[in-house]
Amino acid sequence: SAIIQTIEALRPAPDTPALAEAQRAHSILHSRYVLKLTLEETAERLSLSIRHLTRLQREAIHVLTRLVWDRSRGQRPPLGSPVAGAARDGGTPPRDGWRAQVQEELAVLDRGEGEARTNLAVAIPRTLRIARALVVGRDITISANAAPPEPAVLCHPSALQHILLSLTHEMIDALPPGGELVWRTERVDDRMEITVSARPISQASVPALDLAQELLAACGGTLLRGREENCVSVVLQLPCEPLGDERIVVLSIDDNPGLASLFQSYCKGTRYQITHVREGRRALEAIASCHPQVVLLDVLLPDVDGWALLLELRQDSLARSIPVILCSVTTDEQLALRLGADLYLPKPVWRRQLIDALDQVLNQSQGASAKAAPSTPEAC
Repeated sequence: SAIIQTIEALRPAPDTPALAEAQRAHSILHSRYVLKLTLEETAERLSLSIRHLTRLQREAIHVLTRLVWDRSRGQRPPLGSPVAGAARDGGTPPRDGWRAQVQEELAVLDRGEGEARTNLAVAIPRTLRIARALVVGRDITISANAAPPEPAVLCHPSALQHILLSLTHEMIDALPPGGELVWRTERVDDRMEITVSARPISQASVPALDLAQELLAACGGTLLRGREENCVSVVLQLPCEPLGDERIVVLSIDDNPGLASLFQSYCKGTRYQITHVREGRRALEAIASCHPQVVLLDVLLPDVDGWALLLELRQDSLARSIPVILCSVTTDEQLALRLGADLYLPKPVWRRQLIDALDQVLNQSQGASAKAAPSTPEAC
């Protein structure tokens, strides 16, 4: 009741624009926790992608939680604090104007047609043609290696172009005549790295990278800076689609489709591919059809007892070797492990927790397989 009352207290004025942060934050909270819509239903209702909705929901929950906490303690947020601004304006914490504009632009891209994925072999040469217009008459050279044609990075082509052009513009402005800018693209593990190096750059020249960093973070990427003598390098790390033979199928057995959608969004850009079934009685059938390498199992299932299903999986000839992560609100970790689960993961689950758990059980499984494999006899 306190949470619902607080959500209603965050309702903005009737004349607030639909795309305003205050209006959008309230709509997300109202849809998820008052109307109790799933993540997918809320995304469709608000015309947002799952990825963008997850990001906005996290921000809205932060504001809501702080406000509930302060009210429970009988405190009012300090004037000028982010929560005070949220309570006054009915929305999320105020940001710098340009950051708010960036988020609005990304929201438009998310609602547009097409996938948020970019083939670098096409995008890099196209962006380079535009970037070279920035150095006309300035005696600065730009060069690049050939970008790999696959896999695609999980970033909208327009957003990636803005990131690269913003970064390039700042680096060029810091270069003297005769300087050079070098782009290098390569795949490293489960991500693509675009390294932009500029030389010579004096110690006093520091390229401003705030805009590129904000855009990159919104796309799930990271930006690393480095300096060596008179050279400045910036590395853009972007999640990429796993190749077909690298995908790890994860079967989620859970009656909540919204949670499965959230897990799918968590696993974008990783080697993990979430497959979902709502009924426990279909577990063995799903294992036989999709051949998962990991199973995520909820205990509180409407059609079968999750504990009994865990025992059944451990006795089935096809499923017994598959690692099982028990993912539930129940808190009996010892029982889960004694009945055969490889790991216990309490709900709610954050992205890093899920990926780390999947990595852990997969590494344990592969290590056990290597130990069990017969040694190869030496040649005579």
